[in-house]
This record gives sequence, structure tokens and C-alpha cells, in this order.
Amino acid sequence: MADKLKLRTPRACTESEFRCDNLHCVPDRWVCDHDNDCEDNSDERDCELRTCHPGYFQCGSGHCIAERFKCDGNADCLDYTDESACPTRFPNGTYCPVFLFECKNHVCVQPHWKCDGDNDCGDHSDEELHLCLDIPCEAPFRFRCSNNRCVYSHELCNSVDDCGDGSDEKQENCQEPTHGPCSVDEYKCTNGQCVPQQYVCDDYDDCGDHTDELGCVNGSGRSCSEDLCEHNCTDVTGGGFLCSCRPGFKPPVSDRTTCQDLNECEEFGTCPQDCRNTKGSYECFCAPGFRSVGDPQGRECAAQGNPPVLLLPDNVRIRRFNLSSEQYSDYLDNAEHIQALDYLWDPEGVGLSIVYWTVLGRGSRFGSIKRAYMTTFNDNGNNPVKEVDLSLRYVANPEGIAVDWIAGHIYWTDAGTNRIEVAKLDGRYRKWLIHTDLDQPAAIVKFCHNIVGLLEPR
Repeated sequence: MADKLKLRTPRACTESEFRCDNLHCVPDRWVCDHDNDCEDNSDERDCELRTCHPGYFQCGSGHCIAERFKCDGNADCLDYTDESACPTRFPNGTYCPVFLFECKNHVCVQPHWKCDGDNDCGDHSDEELHLCLDIPCEAPFRFRCSNNRCVYSHELCNSVDDCGDGSDEKQENCQEPTHGPCSVDEYKCTNGQCVPQQYVCDDYDDCGDHTDELGCVNGSGRSCSEDLCEHNCTDVTGGGFLCSCRPGFKPPVSDRTTCQDLNECEEFGTCPQDCRNTKGSYECFCAPGFRSVGDPQGRECAAQGNPPVLLLPDNVRIRRFNLSSEQYSDYLDNAEHIQALDYLWDPEGVGLSIVYWTVLGRGSRFGSIKRAYMTTFNDNGNNPVKEVDLSLRYVANPEGIAVDWIAGHIYWTDAGTNRIEVAKLDGRYRKWLIHTDLDQPAAIVKFCHNIVGLLEPR
């Protein structure tokens, strides 16, 4: 019994740690950083009573953010106080560059976020109705509200007044079309639509899926009594009949009265991975190395083996989030100015992946690009990280990085030099890829077909 009690006793927190209400220990600098690190939110309470560590700015709510985030145009404090008392930063006395929308509280947001029903500015200045008159609203992706706001289509009928006037929740916008049974004077199409019998076999696609025209046999005095249709038969007004097939079958081009199996597997997206056609139907299977999740079989597949891990750069650390257990752990700690990361999955097949990350320059200190191994299995944080600096000289502010696992290159953007550069995975053979007509390049991604995608600027 004594051994069991000993196992249940939480360890003592160190002087640099904070004791959560649930008895967990987290680094003291994680307290009041807008993240629920304790998992019971006890590290985010009573923040107005705390004093931030050196190098951090204290929000009006008492929360702490890195000093470099102050007056950068982004609302890093949830109460927006990091942007409330800032000098102008751009020509003509503006706080934001010309390609961004300037909120009344000096926060900068994307122009296409105006009048989308979301309070992106934090003070609702991006949702003022006079701004909505010239906002394009592209169907079917957006919905035009009665007050001219333009909300996203997935926000329709979600029991939330996204428009602000309730028009996105009106019954006429929420009622899905239903196809009831057709009357005796109508023909039911394969897609569920009903069309008048006299429109069948008139050489016009009234159904919208051609099923009212595919199996037509015309002729005065001809009817279903001839028993020529392999599956279903419908008499046509004025003579003739229409043959149709059961679900999973279709009529061949050469003979409209017969039916052949429809190979659903030839249509992209029928199954997420492997598909096998069956008579009148099909079956989905997961590829080797994957398992089926939920019902029906093979409609959703998940990778076998170790659970996936999400890496999160967070200025002074890189956090590791287990997507299965939903637990956080530190991959790298006690670092500085980490900005972006990417990884190379197990290049040597020994269970070790390589993480690459960028470090922003500060003052007279240049930035850098570093890398370190990470196990592909769950090591519970027991493997210390030994980082390696690629020793790339004159790197200023590397905002983004992308790893080309096929050709063995790394690409990075530098907002300080306004360049995109490339080198081998170990930093050799460094070259300028693009060094003109760039303004503060930020995120970058490498596609498999030798196309580099760029987001500029933030």
C-alpha cells in the first residue's frame, strides 16, 4: 500500500515551475501566456496580479507576450492592448501596409475579412455596414446577408446569427430540398427529381442526370407489355416506353433495354484509398499500413503504428502535441526567437526524423537555421535534443522554411534581406533563388512538382 501511495504522490515543482490546481508542474514562464498549459486553466487565472519576465510585454489583462510582438499589427493580447498605444509605422501616417485593412484599434487584418460576420479586428470596425456595400460575395462559397454582409456558406443555419440580422438563419435558407414520392403523372429520375410524364423521351434532359432520356424506346403502340426492359419499365405518354436500371447499374450505349454494372471505383473520391467493384455496388478498403475507422468499412482510414504528432513553434520552445492522447510535451526548450519549422521524415529508415527550424535575428545578432533529430516513436520526452546550427552566414529574419524531401533541399524566406534562398539539407551549396520584387516574404511551401508557394507578407 505504501508503494501505491508513493506512486500517486506528485513530484515537487522546482523554483522555476508553477504548481497547477491539478498538481501538474509547468514552467513559470508559461503562466498567463494565453495557453492552457495546465489543462485546467489554473495557469491563466489572476494574471492581473503577476509581473511579466524581462523581455515580455504585459497586456491590460495581465497576460504576457514577447516584447517583439508589441505594435506589430497583430492582436497578440486578447484585449488588443499590445496595439492600442503604438506609433504609426507606414507612410501617410498609417499603422498598416496598403494591402491590409486597418482597424480602428490599429490592428491589421486581411481585406477579404471585411464584412464576413467575424469580429476579426476585435472592435467590430471590420464589420461596419457601410464597408459591406462593395464586398464581392461569390456563391456558392459565400452567402449575402440582408444587411449586405457576406458570410461563409458553412455558417448558414448553424444556430448562430453570423449575419447580425438573422438572415442566415431564416427558414427559407435552411430548408434542404426533399424529393417526395412522385405522382402517377410523373416520372421519378435516378437523382430523385420528379418530371411530368410527357417530358420523358422528348430528347431533352429534364431530370438533369439524363435518366429520362437514356433508355427510351419510341413508337406508337409500343409499351412495357413487350417485356423488353431488363430492370424497370415506364410507359411513355403518346406511345413508347422508358427502360431504367436499378442503382449500381447503367444502360450500355448499344442497347438501351439492358443494364450493365456501373463501376463506381472509376469515379474519383468513391473510396478514400482502395476500391473494389461488386455487382451493383462497391467495397472500400484501406491500403496496407492503414486501418479502417468507424462504419461502413473502409470509408475512413487511419495510419497504423505510432500516433501522429503536431509540432508547434512557440518563440522560446517547440512543443509536441500528441493527436491521440491530446497531451503536450516539449521537444525543444530554453531557446530564443524560434519562428518556423519543417521536418524530414525518417530519411535513413532508422526511426529518426529531422526537424529544421529558423531563428530570427535580433539587433546585431544574425538569425540562423538549425536542425535536430526527433524519434518517430513516442519516447515520452526521454531523448534530449542536440541541436545543430547549419552555420549559414548573414541570415537576418528567416520567417519561413520548407524541406524538399525528394531532392534533398531546404528553402527559406528572409524578411530582413527580402530573399528566398535554397541549400542542401546540410547547408551546403547555398544559392539565392529569388532576390528581387519581394517585400517581407513570410511562409513558404514546396510542392512536389518543383513549384514553390509563397505568402507575403504577414
